[in-house]
Amino acid sequence: MTSVLDDVPKSYWTKRRRIVKSVNKVMEETSDLDVGHDEGLTITEMVGIDATRPGNNAAADASRSLISLECDSASASSGSELSVDSDMCDHIPDFDDGEHISDTSSLSSDLSDEWDLADQLSNWVLTYNICKDAVTALLHMLHVHLPGLPLDARTLLKTPDSSNYKIKTITGGSYYHFGVASGLKKLYDDGFVANSTASDTRLLELQVNVDGLPIYKSTNYQLWPILGMVVNVRDKVPFVIGLFGGQTKPGSISEYLCAFVDECRGLEETGILLGFDVYGFRIHSILCDAPARAFVRKTKGHTGYYGCDRCVQSGKWLSKMTFPEVAAPKRTHVDFCSKVD
Repeated sequence: MTSVLDDVPKSYWTKRRRIVKSVNKVMEETSDLDVGHDEGLTITEMVGIDATRPGNNAAADASRSLISLECDSASASSGSELSVDSDMCDHIPDFDDGEHISDTSSLSSDLSDEWDLADQLSNWVLTYNICKDAVTALLHMLHVHLPGLPLDARTLLKTPDSSNYKIKTITGGSYYHFGVASGLKKLYDDGFVANSTASDTRLLELQVNVDGLPIYKSTNYQLWPILGMVVNVRDKVPFVIGLFGGQTKPGSISEYLCAFVDECRGLEETGILLGFDVYGFRIHSILCDAPARAFVRKTKGHTGYYGCDRCVQSGKWLSKMTFPEVAAPKRTHVDFCSKVD
């Protein structure tokens, strides 16, 4: 078990060793006093190593009395040569007055203050977008005075270790699957999923969105997240299911959606355990804009001649692609699976 005294600055222990060393030297040089020399004991061995710990008043009294006696004798016999050592003896803590080496409450308060400061620094870094190298340099300067603060910006900001994430390389970039189940469990833990035993409320209906967004204006790097949101609960909170990043959109829609589709199939068959209840699961809808919808379904875009999702007709170009017929044959599921037009 770690003692509270372990957290006392090392300068105290250095000073203590110097005092004990000086007193032992005085005891060896003093011949008219015969305290403990018959057995060759040092001051620390006579009163015990715990004499300076708070609460051991008897040992502390013996230690102070002996040290004071030796210092007075040394001062009388050695004169000014030992005046420094005598002055050092005055720094022995007075435990009777309650001036302990380490006060548990004060140390706890200091640690609490340092943690509060760490949270404030973290918020400051994120608010003003401070460079991580500058934050690390600042932490090294503050660590001298506040050793409880971390030394690295990644520790301060609690940056996750990338080695814990199994990022998969697919055509066009990299993909990481956060998971549908993990997102639903987090929503449940945060209280966004109602804990009810009614059969009609134990079905989670998931709405899915797929879209791409650029990150920088200077490069083509872009993200394609898969987002989910439970629509049949009171508080509708979106969460990330998967995330793709690359210079272009995913080169293979099958690789991009493979983990998501496999997990959803499993959840539809077995449901998901949240708390003590098993909730059913199904896909409510998939929302995409026109380009993303064509990408996900692997169909022609809305600017193609057969780009209409609702009917089968050839469009006409009138400075833009138009579909003037209003009574064209409707598209069917069989036509979609057969990839007609």
